[in-house]
Amino acid sequence: MSQAPQSKFLKSIETHASKVLSGTLLVIDPSSGSKDSMPGFAIFKQGVLESHGEIEIPPSYPIQKRLQVLDHKIRCLLPDPATVFGMEDISGQHFSHKYLVWACGVSVAASQTPALILVPIQTWRSYARKDPDYVKSDASDAKYMGVTIVELSKKVLQK
Repeated sequence: MSQAPQSKFLKSIETHASKVLSGTLLVIDPSSGSKDSMPGFAIFKQGVLESHGEIEIPPSYPIQKRLQVLDHKIRCLLPDPATVFGMEDISGQHFSHKYLVWACGVSVAASQTPALILVPIQTWRSYARKDPDYVKSDASDAKYMGVTIVELSKKVLQK
């Protein structure tokens, strides 16, 4: 029997907390680049947000080209691979389109980072809702996934 996503998430936070707060955390809000959604990214260094935004992919490209562009642009976000890679955990989301699943695989591979933290949707959204200035966007979603990872890493290390 597999662990619940929340249990896996908390275990990955415990495992990688010191790396999150001492190195570089790259977070991707996955998307294959459609007219309605682009991948969001956030970069944290030593637990501090350095930048966040959207990865622009021409939605008119065929899916294989969009995924190649996604791979290239993720690799170009940082001069060296991040210490930890974070991404939304879409497992169990029955509405997930196969292209989103493919984009998740491309994102993990492009990060070139062995330390992976998958953030449950309900967990990062609870952190986003605490901010009265939160406005839903791909860039903001990636930011709050990262904020969730950083804040929980701090709690783990304070124990």
